[in-house]
Amino acid sequence: MGGPGDHSAGASKQGDDPLAAIRKDFISDRVYFLTNQKYSPGCLKIAGCALQAEKDGFEYIWCDTCCIDKTNNTELSEAINSMYLWYKDQLCYAYLADVPSADLEAPGQRSSDLAESRWFTRGWTLQELIAPASVVFFDAGWHPIGTRSDNRDLIATRTGIDRHVLDGEDPLQCSVASRMSWAAQRQTTRLEDLAYCLMGLFGVNMPLIYGEKTKAFLRLQTEIMRISEDHSLFAWRRPEGSSSATCGLLASQPGYFNESRSIAPLLQSDNEDSTPPVSMTSRGVNIALPLSEVNTPRQYSVPNHCRLFFARLDCYDTNDSRGPLGLYLIRESGGLFRRYLPDRLDPASRIVATLARSRTTIYVAQNDHAQKARSQWTFSFSVPHLPQCFSEQGVILKLVPNDAMPHVSWNPEERQINYSGLSSGLGAMLYLGRKDGSVKVLLIGLDSKLHARYIFRGGANIVNTVVWRESFVVRQYSDQWHAICHNDKTPSSETTLDLGSWEQVERARPRFYQRKCIKVWKERKVKIRLLVGERWLGSQRIHDVRFA
Repeated sequence: MGGPGDHSAGASKQGDDPLAAIRKDFISDRVYFLTNQKYSPGCLKIAGCALQAEKDGFEYIWCDTCCIDKTNNTELSEAINSMYLWYKDQLCYAYLADVPSADLEAPGQRSSDLAESRWFTRGWTLQELIAPASVVFFDAGWHPIGTRSDNRDLIATRTGIDRHVLDGEDPLQCSVASRMSWAAQRQTTRLEDLAYCLMGLFGVNMPLIYGEKTKAFLRLQTEIMRISEDHSLFAWRRPEGSSSATCGLLASQPGYFNESRSIAPLLQSDNEDSTPPVSMTSRGVNIALPLSEVNTPRQYSVPNHCRLFFARLDCYDTNDSRGPLGLYLIRESGGLFRRYLPDRLDPASRIVATLARSRTTIYVAQNDHAQKARSQWTFSFSVPHLPQCFSEQGVILKLVPNDAMPHVSWNPEERQINYSGLSSGLGAMLYLGRKDGSVKVLLIGLDSKLHARYIFRGGANIVNTVVWRESFVVRQYSDQWHAICHNDKTPSSETTLDLGSWEQVERARPRFYQRKCIKVWKERKVKIRLLVGERWLGSQRIHDVRFA
């Protein structure tokens, strides 16, 4: 469809199924009614179209300038959703008002002026160029400039559209990324129309919601996911210099596909298990991909407490022999993934020595609204003093905050272990015991999904009568945590307790359960039960640890 100012019309001969039964006799009155200008440019354009159609032996013409009541939302929505089918297999006149009339143009300028026409930069004219069986171009004086086939090479160079599509082959045979690239440099008056003008090209329908801005293009891609398993939908690059290093799996505009013309989907072999369908959920895009954890590329830095992965897509660049393409993902606190370094799209063989064969089903967050809201949360453990009855029996509690993690802090006044932002990991070590007996070490913290977790470690190898006069610190070596005990009397004396990795904690023990007894520790007729409750204080979630 052409929006206001776009100049295309369809024509149908008498006896054929007409695009629209609008007689030439009433066209001028119709345009006059809409524009309130008796000799408006639209009126003159349609008059020229009618005369040309009559010369070519047509009985009817259809032109968006007068055949759609744009003040009627229902009619406008129906027309836009049906436009591609209306143009399909018809003859289309493309009137290029910015190409000088042949009788005014210098010899040899014809092809140059055609290539520079604004008609090839408008979003709505893309389907007018591709859908019809034939397209005839006319200059400002309604002199023919040739057909789409006559100017195939010039148009292919100007627009990036495959030559076989310009010859009339079905564009659905081209990859999603390739079709998106045809619209990468096109513009529309309204931002939403960048998505609406592409619906026919991808064979999808959706309601029009003017005012939704870039959400329209996201909805378009969601509809494409419903009917296509082509991973080239995710094979786009964001221009360098963008403000954020992370984003979702779907592009926010067609321009990001500017370099994706040569990307094609991989064909699935018969002996390969079927890939689960991709879908949009409240948590983001649900997709199964082969993942390989990788090191951070030089000159880049991964946000704290995030893990970097390289995900292989089921698509490749036809101009590159290095195999499937892939992109970077980071796993954030909470278990969600986001695309990282969206200006990069690399061959998987260049990044990963051995490609993972199994697929991992993940959620890739598309928008950061929920993430921004969650980033205001804070998480805390409230650890009180031991009840006096335990102290009277010689039981001592020593809390050692994990100072090795910058996002963990200890507030001695409120006796709270606080996490900043959406961080996770080991929060503190609680050293429980009696001066004359064995001890237990309780590790508490948050897992990657921000669930409170715990694990007990035996501490019998750090038992002596002066243990409570020693100073403790927590250190990390590789991925293992250790409690380092320094004797005040003998500074060179050091005892180490292997606490294991926090990943082991996540796998080995269940998370805290609200208001439930989760551990009983007995030593010398002293029974300690650990009770945990959960409460919210504004945006702060507090896990209350109690001893009974």
